[in-house]
Amino acid sequence: MLTADASLEEDGFTCVPLAIPEVLCARIRESVAFSDVAGSRLLLREPLVSQAVQHLRISSPVAALLPANAVAVQCSLFSKSAASNWLVPPHQDLSIPVAEHVPASELGSWSEKEGLLFVQPPAELLSQLVAVRIQRDAPSPHSGELRVAPGTHRLGRIAAAHVTRVAPISAMHACVVPRAGALIMRPLLVHASRKAAVGTVRRVLHLLFGPPLLSNGLWWADAL
Repeated sequence: MLTADASLEEDGFTCVPLAIPEVLCARIRESVAFSDVAGSRLLLREPLVSQAVQHLRISSPVAALLPANAVAVQCSLFSKSAASNWLVPPHQDLSIPVAEHVPASELGSWSEKEGLLFVQPPAELLSQLVAVRIQRDAPSPHSGELRVAPGTHRLGRIAAAHVTRVAPISAMHACVVPRAGALIMRPLLVHASRKAAVGTVRRVLHLLFGPPLLSNGLWWADAL
């Protein structure tokens, strides 16, 4: 059986059963800032997120899985419920939030979401990032859990037209994470999710960690 750091390196993901204290997870669940909206990418500066980031870097088993001197650069909320439900086809996370546009040929697919500027940097930079997905609720069957294709993070950037051929969702591994636990993954890992079944809820805080300094003249939009 692989250790957590070896699993992250080899498979592109691993699970930490208790990533943040239950009491902090409960406070996040009860906070108005983390209400049951479909999703938001603007939560990095919420005080409870700052507490979670501090714990993850210092006191959590997650700390050993983060890059040296890593900073948190984005926090998103994903909430699947009867009011808001969706499926996500197999894909890689290729975009990062940056401070300003940089005219460089190796940068592409510029976009703006919720007032944040995003760009797709070279795969070399993406390979340095780690995503920490904290589970806010106890898992339930068919709640639209994340599915991953182990090892696909080592394939670099995969053309969108070829992703489903490389990793069909039917062959993916389902990641069932306990409440206050976290799925740790590389953004280049191919992943997907189905819709949540009626009567189930899945709420996840998705934190992105990366190096404090970027190449190609880029700067993070924010860093914690």
